[in-house]
Amino acid sequence: MIIESFKRAKRRFMSDIWRRLGALALAIYVWTWINVRVTDRQIVSGVPVHISYDQNKMQIMNSTEQIRDFVVQFRGNDIDANWMLASSYEFQVSMPDSVKGTVTLEFGKEQLEVVKKPAGVTLKEMQPSKIRVTADEIVETWIGIAHVPSKIKPNGDLVRFLTPQPARVKVRGPSRIVRNLQALTLKEPDLSMPFGSTVRLQVDNPDHSSLTITPQEVSVSVEKQIMEEHDFEKLTPHLLLPPNTDLALGSVSLPNVTVRLHGSVNDMAELKAVNSPLRVFLDLSDVNDVGPWSRKVLVGGLPNGVEVVKVDPDVIHDIVLTKRETAAAKPAADEAEPVAEDGKATSKGGMVPQSAPPAEKPHDGVKAGTAEDAPHQAPTDDKPPAPDGK
Repeated sequence: MIIESFKRAKRRFMSDIWRRLGALALAIYVWTWINVRVTDRQIVSGVPVHISYDQNKMQIMNSTEQIRDFVVQFRGNDIDANWMLASSYEFQVSMPDSVKGTVTLEFGKEQLEVVKKPAGVTLKEMQPSKIRVTADEIVETWIGIAHVPSKIKPNGDLVRFLTPQPARVKVRGPSRIVRNLQALTLKEPDLSMPFGSTVRLQVDNPDHSSLTITPQEVSVSVEKQIMEEHDFEKLTPHLLLPPNTDLALGSVSLPNVTVRLHGSVNDMAELKAVNSPLRVFLDLSDVNDVGPWSRKVLVGGLPNGVEVVKVDPDVIHDIVLTKRETAAAKPAADEAEPVAEDGKATSKGGMVPQSAPPAEKPHDGVKAGTAEDAPHQAPTDDKPPAPDGK
């Protein structure tokens, strides 16, 4: 019975074999045509990727990135003609809630959030395989205001700016910028305008795009002083000799020096006082023989804003030193405290006279004829040292 049924089915199938094979071939052809028609694989270039982050907590160096090459595969019946255009795609990555300092994070394809893409498109792979995002923490701190230097008004008056109020301001911005700030400066005042006892000056923001400064203006007390010139005459030069030296000034006296200074009335009054800090120097700290030497006159002890107009003479020639062991014999007390060229006691070894600040260099604010111009003037008419130091 079963064998008969099998034979009948075989005869029925074999009797129509060619029609059946033709139908199978047609089905395979149709399936292949449809699959090629509705499935395609392309490379899309320049796909934008936006960075999602909290602007109050961090700054992103690259707020928008691009995927150079993105391999996409389209499958479906409804073919979108724009599915191969980069403008049809948009992705984003989300930053963490907060960061510490400056960090760089990487995001792969699996971490991309799809904002826009055509229907039926599958994301296969991308180049580069990772998107790098650099973020910087937003910090807040207090930064001091730098001292405002004195200014000269067009009428010649000196204007001094005292401590600003407040002395510090709040600065908010990326940590890489804020933590490198030492002090903030104030914008230059308009010297053509009349000044009262105070003036409002704007804080100079070094990076307007990244930093927020509160408050943006500070109040600065102003002190106005009249300027004058004055000649300080009969100043005795002081020698700056090497430490632990056996050299001292010889029997030849040095000429007095006249210095003309320009500064405020108050500063001039301070320099005219009995205990005036004004000093003139001859820097011989680099010599090791008796000379003779020539040295430029250096002026020190000047308040900020006081300028040297003229020094007469500005160079002293024929400075002859002597060695202490060759000098005439003196009492033991004199040996302990040798007398300097201005008649005042010096320390052992030919150091600076006590009337001058020990090892003091001329004031930083000095102009012509000061240590700022010639901290170490080379001898101009020096004779070479004699053999054996003679």
